Amino acid sequence: MHLIKLWFNKPERERTIHNQVRKNNSIIYGGRSIMKQLPFFMRRPTEDYDIYTKKPKKNAVELEKKLDRQAGMDYFYVKPALYPGTFKVMNRGKDLKDPRDDVGVADFTKMPVPKPKTKRIEGIRYSLLSQEKKNKLKALRDPEYKFRHEKDRGDYKRMVEKKKYMRQPKIRW
Repeated sequence: MHLIKLWFNKPERERTIHNQVRKNNSIIYGGRSIMKQLPFFMRRPTEDYDIYTKKPKKNAVELEKKLDRQAGMDYFYVKPALYPGTFKVMNRGKDLKDPRDDVGVADFTKMPVPKPKTKRIEGIRYSLLSQEKKNKLKALRDPEYKFRHEKDRGDYKRMVEKKKYMRQPKIRW
């Protein structure tokens, strides 16, 4: 019963995440930020949220508790990520025990200094596409991120295409 409830409640889960981002004045960056600012036909599916916040561990635990309450059971948990200062909110997967099928819901990272420039869309702050483009180029140049190069290259191409697509010809009357 609970798994069926969780499966069909993705919009409610996303609403919960958006409300917390608004409340904490956090910034969504990465894939969600890029997709929110691209036209619908240029978007690619993305599952998790990348969020800059002042208190990553506190905000991750807060979201985990809200999502557990929403699910009606202990279905989510928080774990530290590979990078210091980042905490992941994970769902327990179908079997509720084996961590191999667990899926990330949100990554909370300490707010960088200086803060990234943002664009407010529907009351939520998203990092600017220009900032995301710089981040993708930096990752593409770094051999440590080779495992992400294909995804980052696709995102970068989408952002460049958006600029070409959105460029309007000047009309002279």
